[in-house]
Amino acid sequence: MVLTLMVIIKYIMEKYFKELYLKDDPISGESDYYIDNNLTIPYNGTVIDKDGDIIIWKFEVRNGKRTSLKYIYYSNGKIEQINECRGNVTFGVSKEFEEKGNLRSVSIVWNNDYLKISI
Repeated sequence: MVLTLMVIIKYIMEKYFKELYLKDDPISGESDYYIDNNLTIPYNGTVIDKDGDIIIWKFEVRNGKRTSLKYIYYSNGKIEQINECRGNVTFGVSKEFEEKGNLRSVSIVWNNDYLKISI
């Protein structure tokens, strides 16, 4: 029980994009995230990508799939876009921001298709 708990805790954390193994998801066209090169243990936790010390994007992964909010950042560290994701699919509300931080647009997204864009 304790060993199992330690293994679970080890894999629920933040990982850099390049530390994970990817497999194409034929349904969404996105990637599934794994912690092993045999693609048998799906990753659970936060995935981030950086350029030096600057975060480019980050999102949560559950059972190997992008789930929750995806944050995309400008090089100045401010948020460029926030998307809701479910099972590797952009689904829900998407917000885009100007570099100064002002809201630029809000869209409703259904299965990766933008249905309405408000400016």
